[in-house]
Amino acid sequence: MRSTPHKDGKVKGEQGESYIELVKFTTQGPEIESVNCYGASNKPESEHYADQAEMFLQQKTKPMTLDKNKVYAEAKRVYHPVVQDLK
Repeated sequence: MRSTPHKDGKVKGEQGESYIELVKFTTQGPEIESVNCYGASNKPESEHYADQAEMFLQQKTKPMTLDKNKVYAEAKRVYHPVVQDLK
């Protein structure tokens, strides 16, 4: 991620990664929005290969949470990834 000085002590992103997260800190806790412009999979057959590309093109984001209970309640599936032998 690379940024340059902007105005009023802020910085402006000039170049970066595919995952974009916006966080607003409030007295009720953080409000988080995100988008992953390239998708979350490198497998073309995956539903997550480019599922956020259109949202990114329209300069939109989706709500995101750090609430573990909400994440589990809304999960499509829960699993433990297995480390594969890369030899």
